[in-house]
Amino acid sequence: QEVGKRVANFNLSKPCAVMHVRQNDIALHDNWRRFYYPLSAYIGEAKDAIDAMGIKTIFLMTDSGDVIDETKKHPEFEWRWMEKHRFRRNEKINFENQFPSGSPKEESIALLTLFHLASECRLFIGGVSGFGTLAYRYMCLLHTKNVWDCPPHRVVDQHKAYTGMHDNPDPRHNKSSEHFGKKAVKYSGYTETDKEGVPYPEEVKGSPEHKQMQNHKKEEAKRQK
Repeated sequence: QEVGKRVANFNLSKPCAVMHVRQNDIALHDNWRRFYYPLSAYIGEAKDAIDAMGIKTIFLMTDSGDVIDETKKHPEFEWRWMEKHRFRRNEKINFENQFPSGSPKEESIALLTLFHLASECRLFIGGVSGFGTLAYRYMCLLHTKNVWDCPPHRVVDQHKAYTGMHDNPDPRHNKSSEHFGKKAVKYSGYTETDKEGVPYPEEVKGSPEHKQMQNHKKEEAKRQK
């Protein structure tokens, strides 16, 4: 009931896009090669869809107060976000205190409210993260009765998972919700190439995932005999 009340009171204008910008702790994951991207990078990635859909309202989901400040540089959009305490880049984050508000209950209610508000929009813009994936899944599930009727999406590539390092089931990487994008590198059918027939990079061939794929391929061949 509390979530429904907050969603109704928010009164999100349509058509709208959801933009998820994660910062703060992602720069700590050096082995993931993840970086801070300015808000303009997300807008640029999605400009084609924003223009085509006539979107003027962007519902911003972010853990950073600095990103909220950046919205002032883009007055061409109506920016909406939920009011809550957010960390800043120069702020010390104690990971034993993971909730900015200090209240796990409030953070849980806010999280569910975010997902329900996101489902009211018809375009997802974001980086690569588990939270963004979950938000997009909610957009698919809550907007229509057809679980596969997912809205378009534009993703700022931040993770080596999207360059073929391992199989990635996240459909947001596809440039179209209707079919898999050409850039998606998957081990579909346990082949040696991606969907364009391009051989996987050497670093992929030497990865544990690739070795596992090869072993599975050999086992399949034995079973077929």
